Amino acid sequence: MNVQKAIIVILVVLVSGCIDGTQTSSDTFGQGLVGTNEGIIFTMSELPPAIGANQAFDLEVSATNAGSYSTNSENILVSLSSFKSFNFNLNEDYYQKKVEGRENSLTNNNILLKAFDADVVGATSLFLFENMSYKTTSANDIQVPLTIDTCYYYSSLASVNVCVAKNTASDICSSSEIKQVINQGAPVKVSGFEQIGSILTGSADTGQGEITSNIRIDVSTNGKGKFESYSIGDASNLLSCTYPSDGVRLNTVRLRSMRVGSQELITGNEITNICGSDLINIDAEGKGSITCRSVPLYGQYSARIGDFEERMTITLDYLNSDTITKNLKVLAN
Repeated sequence: MNVQKAIIVILVVLVSGCIDGTQTSSDTFGQGLVGTNEGIIFTMSELPPAIGANQAFDLEVSATNAGSYSTNSENILVSLSSFKSFNFNLNEDYYQKKVEGRENSLTNNNILLKAFDADVVGATSLFLFENMSYKTTSANDIQVPLTIDTCYYYSSLASVNVCVAKNTASDICSSSEIKQVINQGAPVKVSGFEQIGSILTGSADTGQGEITSNIRIDVSTNGKGKFESYSIGDASNLLSCTYPSDGVRLNTVRLRSMRVGSQELITGNEITNICGSDLINIDAEGKGSITCRSVPLYGQYSARIGDFEERMTITLDYLNSDTITKNLKVLAN
């Protein structure tokens, strides 16, 4: 391969799979950052040392993608929580958009590409609150809390090698053990995976056998943010920070899909049928689990194939919301 062809191949690899930041995108495991606990990192710009009554300043909030999932910035919402205490302007341009029906919220047209290395973060979007000033005058110097609410849609990806075997007595691999999981960077990860047996149904002699397995998936969350999701059973419930739905449940993440090798994607009602639900409840310690029974590992199994290991990919998705607060010193009038 000559140099020119090599460069083209590298560019194709880098570009493919980068922009998959919407709920309707394909579940590609892709490449990139592995094993961290970051998603979108929000930073509030430095506040003035102090302001006088009606003295204006600009507040800038940056959103930087430090994880392994590229997302559209329209799926990121930044709101001024303490907006009733301040005067401010929200201006729209090619990048920044005001949210209809909300006087204190912004989205952004940029695409936040994911990070490709632990030391190299992804793209950044900016959200600007202009000409901010404190509404109330005071006879004394006071500290005023300035709070920003953040919310974003994100997806977590993990992979694990499962044992595709006719029963638990396989000499090739173990279909009854805790497996090692590899996670891409995200604030929710698959913290544990246990394969609980493996069984063949149907006729392997005619190539019509199916191998299934019971599995347990453990998840854990990072940080103090709130996680919420919704069941795929009601298509009217959109997982959106901008358009909240009554169907979204707090302290949950969704088991969006599973895939074993090149087998068909397991999603939607099929996940609900074999797992009892597609929602994983998160406890006060940020942990949760779900058990799925008779998960299809391989269809049209033939005795000539024998036992083998195959990669399973697991996709979770959710909304992550949090707050940033700084104290603003306001001088006496």
